[in-house]
Amino acid sequence: MPSIEPLLPVSSAQAENLLDLTLTPIVAAMIHELSDKAQFITTTFRPEMLAEANKFYGVLFDSRKVSTIRTIEQKDAQEFVDVSV
Repeated sequence: MPSIEPLLPVSSAQAENLLDLTLTPIVAAMIHELSDKAQFITTTFRPEMLAEANKFYGVLFDSRKVSTIRTIEQKDAQEFVDVSV
């Protein structure tokens, strides 16, 4: 049986920091293409990454600082990114 090398966890934020505006859309397109065969969950503040995504989630905090996750529309994700950058 072939051995499988463990993958080192890398957050999308860490990877995103290494990308410039030229490479970000290329990586986003690559993730989109590979998503036919695998699931990718990323966090981003880059609009170029949002352009290739097909599902969006928002994290909300209540007054007790408890977070909940819900599906949001792409325009809402885009507005969040626009305000955060």
